[in-house]
Amino acid sequence: MILEKGSDMTTQKKTIVCIPGLGASKASFSALAETILAEKCNVLAIDLPGFGDHFADSVPDEPLSMAAEMLTSVVESIGCQNVILVGHSLGGAVALLTAQRVKGEVWGVASIEGNLVAEDCGMSRRVANASNIAEGEAIKARAVYEAGRSDNAGVRAWSADLAKISYDTLSKYSKNLVDLSDSEVLLQQFLRDSYRKVYLYGEEYIGHPVLPRLSSVQRVFIPKAGHVNFTGDAPHTCAVAISKLL
Repeated sequence: MILEKGSDMTTQKKTIVCIPGLGASKASFSALAETILAEKCNVLAIDLPGFGDHFADSVPDEPLSMAAEMLTSVVESIGCQNVILVGHSLGGAVALLTAQRVKGEVWGVASIEGNLVAEDCGMSRRVANASNIAEGEAIKARAVYEAGRSDNAGVRAWSADLAKISYDTLSKYSKNLVDLSDSEVLLQQFLRDSYRKVYLYGEEYIGHPVLPRLSSVQRVFIPKAGHVNFTGDAPHTCAVAISKLL
């Protein structure tokens, strides 16, 4: 785990806890720490078990629960009302699971194209549906190859992060994420819970079926933000949108 800009935890500033997506590392939020958000808040980014600096760690069959338990300890040490959880893609699911577990209500949750419904599962569903390990490994290898050829530096960085992760870790996260997304328990929780909330989406999510189902949630369109490198593509616009929760 790392502390980024504005990391004086003794102040009364809110703490933004950033949770990366499938296969991504804490570095995927580095651009956000260079925005006005870091002047207003402490910005903390973490690596989930099995990802980033912890890529060599083994994970259980339901790693999202393990990740949420780890984050719960972090949130409670800071103070629930001082925390805004910012989760991207898979990290959006972890943010909601964490908010559900903490002893007290977090100040807010920002879901950045976070997993809420079945249609949010792209690569995770392909991996989860693989008929055997060889097929799953091929899906991972193809994703690494294609992302590695991208013109977008953030997407290439994700490719490098994904390449380090074991197929076992990727498969367990993918299956767990697909099950949760298909059940829609995350969507119902996001709609029901009373903390401040905002949903950020980019051009790839225009017309996504989840958007009309988020009528009670503030939604903010972020131009030029692709799914893989969302905050890196538009850090300042994302910072303004997340600031709506302050």
